[in-house]
Amino acid sequence: MTPAQFRSLLVVCMVLTVATVAASASGSESFSQELEDAYANLPKTWINEYPWTGIVVLSPLLFAKIAGIVGLFQLKSWGRTLSLYVTIVGPLIFLFSGPSLCTPLQNMLYEASTLLWAALLAVAYCAPLSAHFAASGSARKVPSGS
Repeated sequence: MTPAQFRSLLVVCMVLTVATVAASASGSESFSQELEDAYANLPKTWINEYPWTGIVVLSPLLFAKIAGIVGLFQLKSWGRTLSLYVTIVGPLIFLFSGPSLCTPLQNMLYEASTLLWAALLAVAYCAPLSAHFAASGSARKVPSGS
C-alpha cells in the first residue's frame, strides 16, 4: 500500500466516523415506546450521572485521537503509537458508560469505521508502509520505488 492510498483510506475512515456522529445526533431514532422506557429506567453510570466528569475524562482522549490521526496522516511514528494507545484505552471507557441504544444505520456506520480503523492501524505497522513512518526528529529513509 502506498502512502497516498493509506491517506485516502484514513480520510474515508474519518468520513465514516463523522457520519456515525451525525446519524446519532440527527435524532431520527424510531424505537418502540417500551424500549425507550426500559432504556430510560436503566441505572445511571458515573459518566451519565455526572456529565462534567465524563467530559473531563473524554476530552483528553478525543484530543489524543485527533493528534494520532494527524500523526498517521503525516506518517509519523508517534502518530502510529498514539493511535494504538488511544484505540486500546477507548474500549476500556465503554465499560463504564453503560448500555447504548442505536439504530441499524448508526451501528452499520460505527462498525464500518471501526473495522477500517483497525485495518489502517495494522497496515501502518506492516511492511512496506511501515518503512515510511519515521521517528520524530530523524531523517526519513524510504526505500526507492515506494
